[in-house]
Amino acid sequence: MELLRFFDSKGSSVPMVFENAFAPSLRFLFADADSANCNSTALRLPHLAIPLANNTFHVRFLLDDILPGSCELEQVHSGIVVEESVAGPAVAGDGLYAVCTEGEVVRTLAIRTADCLAVALSAQVDGVRYGALVHAGWRGFAEGIHIRAINLLADAAKHHGVEKQKLLDSLSVLVGPAIFGASYECGVEVHLGLTAHYKQHFAACPLFSQYRGVVETCLNVSGAGVERLGASLYLSQKFYPDLQLLMACDCLMLGVKQGNIQILRENTWNSPILYSYRHATVHGRTEGRRLHTHLLFSPQK
Repeated sequence: MELLRFFDSKGSSVPMVFENAFAPSLRFLFADADSANCNSTALRLPHLAIPLANNTFHVRFLLDDILPGSCELEQVHSGIVVEESVAGPAVAGDGLYAVCTEGEVVRTLAIRTADCLAVALSAQVDGVRYGALVHAGWRGFAEGIHIRAINLLADAAKHHGVEKQKLLDSLSVLVGPAIFGASYECGVEVHLGLTAHYKQHFAACPLFSQYRGVVETCLNVSGAGVERLGASLYLSQKFYPDLQLLMACDCLMLGVKQGNIQILRENTWNSPILYSYRHATVHGRTEGRRLHTHLLFSPQK
């Protein structure tokens, strides 16, 4: 199954033992993100611009800094999505969205991450641009912050006479760097929260039966399973959910076309430049560079 597209600095396939062992039904594709001659995507992030939705939007990354004029929120690991026009650093929330008609200007959407997912959603339909950017740790993911963002965009599209499926057909999704795989050791609380998410949001979804095996594989990786592969020794009550792949599965089940989903497959835990809150906590360090992800309502230049 051609499920996802990945970026790799050399544009070639990279061995991904953990993912391939636990998700054998997925075929991983890689594409060169730009012409920079670097060994790691992370080293190029400050200079990386990724076009979305036929280049009517693009995503920019910055370490520590935020692009001038951007709007941001007081992030609280929630499922709250806020409209750009009322957003600000004193407003609590973890998702931003905006709708831009021809001739209008909206602020750049920005969020910061240190292990969690940054997910950019964008579409242009009949001359109107719809965009959202969410910060999704396991709590926000379990609350369905990405589902809420898509529904808000669909509601806005309805006001412009656009049916939800037409919006979904045009929707581009980019999942940013995050902690995943054997690096992301979680307890039963996380596992129960994510399991409840699928029972609440997808139990009645017609496509759930098609993707159920992939979801359960990415969700139910246990310490015992990792140990059997010889990757490391973990307690059997620990789990290793892959939120990047689960996010892709959610979007597919919601109706996003698989060719419109992209993942920037960079693990914050072992990145040479990105800050990992979990890595810093384990090693007793606090220094690090937060990654700011920006969604711009303009073409890549």
